[in-house]
Amino acid sequence: MISESFLYNIHSDMSRAFRSRGFIAGIAGAVLILALACIGDIIEATRAAAELNSETPIPLDFHIELMRTALKSDAFMMAFPIICALPFTTAFVDDMKNGFIKQFLSRTSRRQYITGKLIACGFSGGLAVFIGIMLGFTGLSFMFEYEQLYLGEIIEKAYTFFFYGMFWSLVGFVLSAFTMNRFIAFVSPFILYYVLIILYERYFPTMHLLNPNGWQILEVFMLTAAVCAWFFLFARKRLINV
Repeated sequence: MISESFLYNIHSDMSRAFRSRGFIAGIAGAVLILALACIGDIIEATRAAAELNSETPIPLDFHIELMRTALKSDAFMMAFPIICALPFTTAFVDDMKNGFIKQFLSRTSRRQYITGKLIACGFSGGLAVFIGIMLGFTGLSFMFEYEQLYLGEIIEKAYTFFFYGMFWSLVGFVLSAFTMNRFIAFVSPFILYYVLIILYERYFPTMHLLNPNGWQILEVFMLTAAVCAWFFLFARKRLINV
């Protein structure tokens, strides 16, 4: 049975993550990157329509093609590991350095504290990307006519990025806790992502697990579980004297 203290712990961490400037910045960053990835095609399509005096309407699938292209763009794929790291990846380091962790542990157990931090970090990182994608799609829907059937495809893609975002945010969270460095929380997901891409494309093209762009959802779940288990073992030892 879930204890009241654990529920309080989860609620506190979730509120802290979702009300943070990092969470808002992550959403805004996702929308901005998607907009920049689409702007060239939007200008070109608008100019072409104007030259033809609107005699040839913009295709109904233009909207979805813009999002497909933007979500696969190098700009978005390289930026989203940083975007999902903004909301809550520094929480453990902040708690340790400002002494707030002592107040937290007086109200809950170490196991519940660790679990709450992992849940809040993963969900806030994933949701920042998810909400950013959906807001970007909504913005395009006011500019171009589209068929409702395409909405399901975008939601599916946004859910996929949600799980990717959970993983990369937890990577930043764990590595920052291991090094006790806030800066590492923001840059480590991007660095690891970039290193894996280089290793896969240049040195080990047959090792598909090294390609983060080709990971399946099950693989992401397994990697996320491994990262959480690593942090759980590390944090229990780190907090034993707190």
